[in-house]
Amino acid sequence: MNEIEIYLWSAGDVQDYLNQKWSQVYDGISRANNTLRLLEKVRSSKPGEISDAEANGIRGEAIFLRAHYHFEAYRMWENIPYYTETDVDYKKSNVGVDVIGSLVRDLDTAAALLDVKPRNGEVGRATSWTAKAYKGDRLYGASEWSGNDPRVPGLDPGRRAERLEFELG
Repeated sequence: MNEIEIYLWSAGDVQDYLNQKWSQVYDGISRANNTLRLLEKVRSSKPGEISDAEANGIRGEAIFLRAHYHFEAYRMWENIPYYTETDVDYKKSNVGVDVIGSLVRDLDTAAALLDVKPRNGEVGRATSWTAKAYKGDRLYGASEWSGNDPRVPGLDPGRRAERLEFELG
């Protein structure tokens, strides 16, 4: 455990760590969105170059990773802008952003696009089950931080639930 993880904000490397973390998560978001833009460009300029199944896998993985990186930023700062592949203004406001709602939508989309088995049989790639599990974990985590979340039925914010029952898909 480093000094930052125990909230020792006077440690000398805190600002560097926070700047690096911000850069890493938004670089990841940018790469995911650029992948989605490039995929659409290739599909429209060279129809048939990438099969529908392959395109769905690529799109699902990119959307899953975008959600992951946004969650990493949310975990650190909470009040963050949420960028998608359609954004052109990179000085986007973070006021009134429903980060968890956007995460859930992205993870639902990723789960619908991804197969139950990893793309190209490569272990480590996101699958529909990965997206569904990640969604459940993010919803539960968000509820712990905020005290309660209506999207997680049966959650008692006063104690950790042994088992949560809610629909993932």
